[in-house]
Amino acid sequence: MQSRYDNIQRLLAKIDEYGCFFLSLLSVAEDYLVKKVDLVDTVRWVAENGVIDKDYTVLDDCKLLTYLTGKKTTKRVDVKCGILKENEYSIEKWYNAATGYNHFKRRYFDVFHNGRTVKEGILMCYYIYTIGAK
Repeated sequence: MQSRYDNIQRLLAKIDEYGCFFLSLLSVAEDYLVKKVDLVDTVRWVAENGVIDKDYTVLDDCKLLTYLTGKKTTKRVDVKCGILKENEYSIEKWYNAATGYNHFKRRYFDVFHNGRTVKEGILMCYYIYTIGAK
């Protein structure tokens, strides 16, 4: 009998180092749905559908959000992010020139507390997602 946990540790191996954008996108879906997203099912789906690579680099963020929410999702990138409209959600992109690393976080929380990229880096832009876009 096969379990949904078969090989899951290998699929999750790089999430600690590189999963900030992926996890931030899951939190966007949870905010929209007002319910929890199943991490195991989502990790399997993104791996099988080419939405992330082996290092958890998200290759198609709108496809992931569309899958999770069941609604068409669009993205715009902006250097400012004021008050969001209904069904809009944002993720911040930070960059640290000293390390060469990017980091992604939500405006009101970070999946990786006290990270050097945010402490010493600069806010590059906002990814603003509209869920249920026409």
